[in-house]
Amino acid sequence: MAAVCIDTHVLIWGVKQSANQGQEDLIPRASELLSSCKKNNEMIIVPSVVAAEFLTRIPHRDHGQVIKLLSGFCHIQPFDANCASLHAKLWQEKQDSGIIQAMRSSDTATRQEIKADCMIVSTALANNARVIYTHDRGLTAFAQGSIECREIPNIPVQGELLNQSFS
Repeated sequence: MAAVCIDTHVLIWGVKQSANQGQEDLIPRASELLSSCKKNNEMIIVPSVVAAEFLTRIPHRDHGQVIKLLSGFCHIQPFDANCASLHAKLWQEKQDSGIIQAMRSSDTATRQEIKADCMIVSTALANNARVIYTHDRGLTAFAQGSIECREIPNIPVQGELLNQSFS
């Protein structure tokens, strides 16, 4: 079974159905992505660090219910010993190549954000994900060369579908 990894905002848009002003179009796109993964029998991986980030926007009294909801359609993957080893390897590689310093120098991300991104990438890799769906430029920059990152695909409108089939 193919696996995909999703980042925090995909959960916020697709599950919580919430978006900042100007991002409203991402709600149906994220919902469609999650539905498409289920329809195509793709395992949806949610790293535990992503679940934690998502839960920070949910009242504590609702955490049990939300975790149960998430567990119904995705696999919340722990940051285990295998992930820790991959994390250390990735961190060393990105440190040696200058990527971490470049990200910190350009104010792309703080050290804590880079560490969280490394945890997400290592969890995705440890669980054989083929792609991470994210709109986070820092995560995408960190993941480069390790795993493919994609933004949520656009949903073709009916006219676009007709044009594609007759072109």
